[in-house]
Amino acid sequence: MRCRQFGVLAVAGGLGCAVGQPTALRTLDPDLAVGKMGNRTAFEGPASAAQTAAPDQPQRDHVANDRDQRALRGVFIAGAVLAGVGGGTTLAFGIAGRVVQFQLKKAYEDGVTRAHESYLRRHGAAYNKVAIAGASIGTAGVLMMIVAAGLDYTRCGDLIVKKREGCKPG
Repeated sequence: MRCRQFGVLAVAGGLGCAVGQPTALRTLDPDLAVGKMGNRTAFEGPASAAQTAAPDQPQRDHVANDRDQRALRGVFIAGAVLAGVGGGTTLAFGIAGRVVQFQLKKAYEDGVTRAHESYLRRHGAAYNKVAIAGASIGTAGVLMMIVAAGLDYTRCGDLIVKKREGCKPG
């Protein structure tokens, strides 16, 4: 008991000292000054070509060529197909699983044999597995669409209607 009282006293005393003592203001050594944001230092070397470009010509990270654009469009369409198939599969087999669940409940009320119960349980488990697989396929399709759309937007492609700043119209 004595140790506990000493521990509480030590913690309370430590907090009191930490809160009650003012700290001295420390100044930064002038040799450690980092300058302003956006300014280059001597260590970074000369300005890159991107910073010396004329301000009336916006810089673009990557221009989508025809081959890249076709590939992105293909990935986007494949993702849309997978999302549709996965969503439809999930919905269809989810409904089928509920139907089997209702049949099992009705069978219990009417009296069921072990063989029929086993049959319904096996089918219900299979339907649940297919529904989960469909949800996974649909999620993969949606992710493919998101990645393709993001890359197209970044590369100033024509898949996304809203263009980012710095893309030439067209």
